[in-house]
Amino acid sequence: MSGAGVITRDRLKQWKEYTKLPLIFTDRIRGNNINDIFVEGDFGILAHFNGKKWKEYTVFNDVDIFHGLAFKDNIAVAVGENNSKAVIYMIKR
Repeated sequence: MSGAGVITRDRLKQWKEYTKLPLIFTDRIRGNNINDIFVEGDFGILAHFNGKKWKEYTVFNDVDIFHGLAFKDNIAVAVGENNSKAVIYMIKR
């Protein structure tokens, strides 16, 4: 679930806030599987979950907000804005 932070649901169907990522509004969640999930949102937050841990991509600190996210195979694309100018980032994992 996205919103203020990242909240996950475990196998016992209980909701739990994931506190290792910054408490920032996330706009999009995209995943191929339970062990292959990306989230993006305000202040340039972009992170990937590999089933065991989250990797936060801090290189995007110049992004005000991301508006879109897609990924397939080993390539993720995030679009957003910085000072009202469009930005597009491609990540190869």
